[in-house]
Amino acid sequence: MPSLNFGEYCRKSDDDKTVTEKSIGDQLAELAPIIGRERLSVYKTWEESKSAKIPGRRPCYAEMIGLIERGSINAIICWHINRLVRNMEEGGKLVQLFIEGKIQEIRTPSATYRTGDNILPLVIEAASATQFSLDHTRNVNRGMRSKFARGGCNYKVPQGYLNGRDQINPDVGVILRDPKRYDLIRKAWDMLLTGAYTPPQVIRTLNDVWGYRTRQTKKLPSRPLDAETYGYHLFANPFYAGYVREKGRIVAIPDFEPMVTADEFARAQVLLGKASRQSPHRHSYPYTGLMVCGYCGRQITGEKKAVSTGVWENYHCSDPDNACTKKGMARTAVEETVLASLDSVSIDPELCRIALDNIVEDLSSQTGPIRTLYEQQNAALVQAEERLDNLAEGWIAGIMRDPVSYKAKEDKLVAERNRLVIAVERCRTDLERMRANAMAVSNYIMFARDNFMVGSDERKREIAHALGTRYVFYGREKRIELEVHPLLLELVKFANLIKSSLEPTKNGSTKENPGDSSPGLSSGGPGTRKLSIPKQLMELLRTGYFPHLGLS
Repeated sequence: MPSLNFGEYCRKSDDDKTVTEKSIGDQLAELAPIIGRERLSVYKTWEESKSAKIPGRRPCYAEMIGLIERGSINAIICWHINRLVRNMEEGGKLVQLFIEGKIQEIRTPSATYRTGDNILPLVIEAASATQFSLDHTRNVNRGMRSKFARGGCNYKVPQGYLNGRDQINPDVGVILRDPKRYDLIRKAWDMLLTGAYTPPQVIRTLNDVWGYRTRQTKKLPSRPLDAETYGYHLFANPFYAGYVREKGRIVAIPDFEPMVTADEFARAQVLLGKASRQSPHRHSYPYTGLMVCGYCGRQITGEKKAVSTGVWENYHCSDPDNACTKKGMARTAVEETVLASLDSVSIDPELCRIALDNIVEDLSSQTGPIRTLYEQQNAALVQAEERLDNLAEGWIAGIMRDPVSYKAKEDKLVAERNRLVIAVERCRTDLERMRANAMAVSNYIMFARDNFMVGSDERKREIAHALGTRYVFYGREKRIELEVHPLLLELVKFANLIKSSLEPTKNGSTKENPGDSSPGLSSGGPGTRKLSIPKQLMELLRTGYFPHLGLS
């Protein structure tokens, strides 16, 4: 028998947070007496903190196997076979090297495996280690899913929240609002959702104006957020809408009140896409990022020049090649266009309040139908979950063997399940969203014009962005085509219908406008009349979004 040249290998899994496996120091301590007593020749000792569940992720183990294949070492000493293998690919290769004689001996404190002996014990040990890893992973995942379903938190929460422990069962993690930071993060979401600011601008305001600092931890001090990168990370995190990602699935967090609605989160993702294409600006212009050129489609940019009367601010096409016109409009002309559109959606505040009262009352009566739709969507979600579970059980049981077919079916079912998760949440929050839209639009109609006249550049920017869904700029003609937000137009139209219904006729009674397009009047005096809400307005309240600017 050739002389034995050992490789000593010690490993602790990097995802093992418990003390169920011996640490590397303990393994070395148990192996040292054997090496000394038997006077073993050790070529090299490897220490590694890596999981062995997935092949090819342990550089030290790969180095040792490479030396075995080249003949530099021909034996291994380790604490247990499961330190060497936890998957069948690497386990099979280890056994094959043993069969070929490239590994003459594998020694542990409790057993010795030699070439020429029965290899069955080694094969059983390798297979048992792999099965233990599978069972352990399955049990841990099952326990985490069970805790999650009961409202437990298995993950690190983002800014604005804190990880805590359940007072009754300290083993269960819970989500807590950070009393110092929650309101500031929600304020940052509101600022982004106006559409007037990029994520870096929002984060800089959060840090520099509102004084935001992260919570100090053992490893990191309290600090401001990175404006250039963290804004995109924060506003792309579905946690704030009440979801976490789990192996491709979107999972609703149980018993959790989200910071933003599903629709606000969806709108934020659209805004993030737009912001990623915007170029940084050295100077601040309230109307950049708002208008596009009517000739070439590029963004409209601003410039400032010092003149005898002060600073002149002008807006024109941003075309860098000068192929498009650089003729533009002064800031005053842009603001005149905005004011003219604000005038077109200005109505008597009392009429606006009556319209809002009618909408809120109508929404209160829709609770039953919305609940029925929610139950239907939720039932479909439960069925999708069952189909996914059945597919997984079929794979485990060996009924389904084609991995390509399995992956395609799983991807399709996961996509359908994720769609239903969002649909259920939207269905649940339909009335809340419609009420919030109605409040935001009526508040805008009553106060936007006055705020625009006296507000700061930041406030003017927010008002202008909320006013129009599209601004098309024509520099040569000195004009801007503005598409006013349809929610504003529909609410004004509804308020005008209310006004006409309350105007006295020649005989002194109030008018009723017949026809489907006109609101119907219920019994009672003019001050208490209930009008049906136009279908177009209700649909826009349900599917649209209008930012809440906090105007007053």
